[in-house]
Amino acid sequence: YQEKCHIIAPYAYQSPGGSAIEDVLEVILGFAVLICFSAVCPLMAITGFVVLTFEYRCLVYRMTWITCRPFPHVSHGLHEVVIILEVIVFVAIAVNAMLVICVVRTALDNLSPWNELAVISASGACLVFAKVILKVALQEKPQDLVDAADQNDDFQEKLQPLRKSKLMATEA
Repeated sequence: YQEKCHIIAPYAYQSPGGSAIEDVLEVILGFAVLICFSAVCPLMAITGFVVLTFEYRCLVYRMTWITCRPFPHVSHGLHEVVIILEVIVFVAIAVNAMLVICVVRTALDNLSPWNELAVISASGACLVFAKVILKVALQEKPQDLVDAADQNDDFQEKLQPLRKSKLMATEA
């Protein structure tokens, strides 16, 4: 069955079985549209969440049952995707600041274009500053460092009895 699925729907670029690039781009583009324009229609955030969750479940179904790929595991080679997502978040900050100032009717409607630009810049800078603070505060240690520290602690615990016995031998 798996060979037949691979022949009919291989997991390759521009094939019916999809590919890693297309799957990741679908999810990233949906996320980008959602965070960039949900300020215009806040109900879009709820609808987008439901639709993107459904789309992700369809991708999982296709990967496990149609292309017969094994259950997806976390890949350590997706660092570029994280960078792309961070860029999208910064672009969304700028887009949302411009939408609020230029489109949404507020008390800022009477400002001159230069003052509007100053308000957009200031609000964008504040949001970027808040994002950077949150990123630094919530930063996790890389998994390989955590694993190395755990192995070091285990080694230190195994070494303790040997040190105690050598210490006792030198005292005696």
